[in-house]
Amino acid sequence: MSINIKGATGKPSSQSSLNKAGKNNNAGKTNTQASSPSQADSVDLTDAATELQKIEQSLTALPIVDQARVQAIGESIEQGEYKVNEEKIAERIIKNETSLNK
Repeated sequence: MSINIKGATGKPSSQSSLNKAGKNNNAGKTNTQASSPSQADSVDLTDAATELQKIEQSLTALPIVDQARVQAIGESIEQGEYKVNEEKIAERIIKNETSLNK
């Protein structure tokens, strides 16, 4: 079974195979080819899909929290130097409430 994922160009660029490991897709039918462990499914990916996979893998390597920024803010709070911008906070609250009411 072949699954083609096509982008704007419609041209597949790379192919990967998955071993079915003896699973039978034709339940209730006797078909030696369907239950053969050597049969494989394939997925054809476009250049765009391959590039998206690379980007996704690189993003998973990035930390979720910027520890240096968290530490710097924590230090400024401890030293009493952290300034709260009340107007900015109010604007964001209003923006969030407005978007929720849409």
